[in-house]
Formats: sequence, C-alpha cells, structure tokens
Amino acid sequence: MSKEKQQDLGVLEEKQVSLEYSGARVKHGGMDAYQVAANIRAFSDYLNVITGVMYGEAKFKSEVVGFRGQSFDIDFLYKAAGVYTSVAAGTALPPKDVLYLIKETIKAWIFLDGKPPSSIEKVEQSGDGQLVATKNHKGDIINFNNSTINIVLNEDAGKAVEQFVKKSLRLGMNSLSIKSDGDEITKIDKKQAGSFVPHKLDDVIKEGEAEIKLRIEAPTFIEGNKWRFSDGSQKFLAKIDDEEFLAKVDKGVERFGKGDELFVIMRTVLT
Repeated sequence: MSKEKQQDLGVLEEKQVSLEYSGARVKHGGMDAYQVAANIRAFSDYLNVITGVMYGEAKFKSEVVGFRGQSFDIDFLYKAAGVYTSVAAGTALPPKDVLYLIKETIKAWIFLDGKPPSSIEKVEQSGDGQLVATKNHKGDIINFNNSTINIVLNEDAGKAVEQFVKKSLRLGMNSLSIKSDGDEITKIDKKQAGSFVPHKLDDVIKEGEAEIKLRIEAPTFIEGNKWRFSDGSQKFLAKIDDEEFLAKVDKGVERFGKGDELFVIMRTVLT
C-alpha cells in the first residue's frame, strides 16, 4: 500500500478564469438571473473537481469578480491553497495546472461525443504523466493524461459541464469561450453542446489484453501470490491464471533460471 504525505504549501495556484458566452440572446438582454447563478455554481463545482484531482485535500475557492463585455462574461478568481496530499511519499506537485486540465477535459468531452468511452487502457508513462488510450464510440483513439479522464468520468464534473456548457448553449448562445487573462484556453460551439453530459466509470470497459513477452524477475511458489515480471521498461506484479502452467510449476516440470521469459496474454485493468 502506498503512503500518503501531506505538505502545507500555502497558495498552490491562483488564476483568473472567464466564461465568455456569445450569441443572439446576449444582444437581447443577456442571460436569465437563475441561469447565471446556476452556471456560476456549476463552473465552481467543475473547478473543485479539478482541484481534488490535482492537489488532493487542498482547499478550493472561486470568486465572481465581474461581468463585462459585448458578450456575456463571468470572471472567476480561482484559488487552490492549503494542504497538498500526495499518494506517495516524495511525490512532486502535479506537472500540469488548472488551465491545462480545463483545455484537455473539454477536448475529451468533445472527443467522446456524448457517449462514454468504449474502452480505456493504460499506456506508457510520459512527460505528461500516466497516459490512457481512450477509445470513443466511433472507434477513434486518443491518449489523454490519466487526470483528464478521471475528471471526465467524475459525475459531479459531468453534471457541471452539462449545466454551464450544454444547457446554456441550447438556450440562445452560439458559443462559449473559456479564457484566462484574456487568452483563450478553449472554445465550444453550439453544435458541440450535446457532447457535454455526465459519464459513469461503470459504463466503461477498463480492461485490455495483449500478447507480450515478459522476463521473470521473481517467481513465487505460494498459491495465490503474484509473480514479479519486467516488460523491459518497468517491473510489476501480476497474477497467473493459467492453472495448467501452475500445475507444471508445482510438479517441477517447469523450472526457471536468470533471464527466463514467458510469452503471455496479459490482461491489464485501469485503476
């Protein structure tokens, strides 16, 4: 089991983020007060999920600091502060900030096109952290950061984007731009509104299978225990389900020496 380590780091991140709605409804009086209130709450909920994924138990705060412009703009001051909880001692701060995750999660919702992923499977570790191959209902595949997919599969985040994106764009708005200090992070057109719905992790196939050659690092002869393998890039524990093979090991028919390898069908499960 991994150990958690908490660091009191003061203000972890502070950004000004704006929702900029454009469309015919803006020209005819803006947005209904109840809808404005619902969108403020929804966007705050969305940012809160991002904070949880990035910083664990860090405190989140957003403030509405203004309304402005020819379009209907809502300006937020986003703050993450206090305690950052890492899942393993010595883990550094997450490599990406809130703006990156806003851009990538919006991209992922559009890619999924209103349907849950057909499958998600861990792939190689990269400079962007753990990547997961995400397949949509059309069969297309994009590698997203694991944090991105965790947010998209969070029901609270899904309900939030359904409110401040889908419902708003279907009520007389043509587009929504999300900006920070005047720079556009991402833009969503009305025709993409249907993509912004909640997804449940239970609806996703989280397993993948591949034929692969593995080097035996440490066999075990205790029933139920996992063997240690290496795929050449990383070492890991895995359970062997082949009862016939295990019976041969138990009887001494199969013996192992340094550097021995097995050809296997390996099933991986995203956790």
